[in-house]
Amino acid sequence: MEPISSADARTQFSDILAKTFYQNKVYVIERCNKPMAILMSIEDFEKLKGGEVTPPAKKNTIKKKGA
Repeated sequence: MEPISSADARTQFSDILAKTFYQNKVYVIERCNKPMAILMSIEDFEKLKGGEVTPPAKKNTIKKKGA
């Protein structure tokens, strides 16, 4: 697991996302040196969870003007 600040995670998101998918890297996202979240590949998460992950249904959260 590799620690990364939330600011660095924000600016390098595309790169760290690719590394989690293609290289199975795991990142601990920190704010003020406090671990806040983990970014890992779906494959690693499924292994941890013990089964396939079903994505939640997408919701249309944007309301049309005047609706």
